[in-house]
Amino acid sequence: GGHIDGALNIPSNGIRQLLAHKKTDKDQTVIVYCHSGARSGGARRALMAEGYTSVINGGSLHRMRSQLENRSTPSE
Repeated sequence: GGHIDGALNIPSNGIRQLLAHKKTDKDQTVIVYCHSGARSGGARRALMAEGYTSVINGGSLHRMRSQLENRSTPSE
């Protein structure tokens, strides 16, 4: 149903397999989200179990888009 520009699309059941082959900074902040927000919770738990220290569950795609729009809107 879409994605945030610049996001890496990883199916929730493939996170551990993908990360096993990548060398990444486990202290880098990672934000996970999905269509409804349910699978992103599981993705966060999987990343934390793999040693990632800063994983944020962004919830749903709609919520993430709203958050990004609010950040980029200049305040009056």
